[in-house]
Amino acid sequence: MKAFRIVVIVIVVSFIGLFVWAKYDNWKNRSHAAEVAATQHLPIKQKTLNLDWFELRQQWNAVVGEVVRIESFKEPAKGGYTVDFGNNLAMLAGTSDSKVTNLLIIYGGGDGLGAIKLFGAMLGAIAVTNPSLSPTERGAILKRMKLAGDDEDYSKGKSESVTENGIEYAVVIKDFGLLFSATPK
Repeated sequence: MKAFRIVVIVIVVSFIGLFVWAKYDNWKNRSHAAEVAATQHLPIKQKTLNLDWFELRQQWNAVVGEVVRIESFKEPAKGGYTVDFGNNLAMLAGTSDSKVTNLLIIYGGGDGLGAIKLFGAMLGAIAVTNPSLSPTERGAILKRMKLAGDDEDYSKGKSESVTENGIEYAVVIKDFGLLFSATPK
């Protein structure tokens, strides 16, 4: 459990570093885009999941049942929310201008309940980011990523991604565990 917490802290710190770098890079690009937009009267849009945190939380809890409900969460100083589902499973939701920009699910391995929660969290992420998909279509995304079905593959070093209706779902499996993300393209 202590190793999982250390891994989660390292991952969160890494993502914060990447987030800060990306924000700086985005800021540089947006300041140039803002100059162009100001002279040409063009709007600037950042891609989001079209949900604020509270809408996402409400939709999430409506589709996932009791296994991975968002009951409590932590809001960092800026940039998102953190949810600890227990059993070495956590979710980070990045935000910008009060809208959710991406979801990251982190799983550090563990018992059977943790694996069930992981599967529920991945399906929940797909459901809230692509609400028009049926449960069968959501499962098909995990099958295409080889996270379910006959071709299931959870081997270390795996990296897969699938884009559905403008949302990219990606998985990376490393020694420390599994990362699953949902990001608008």
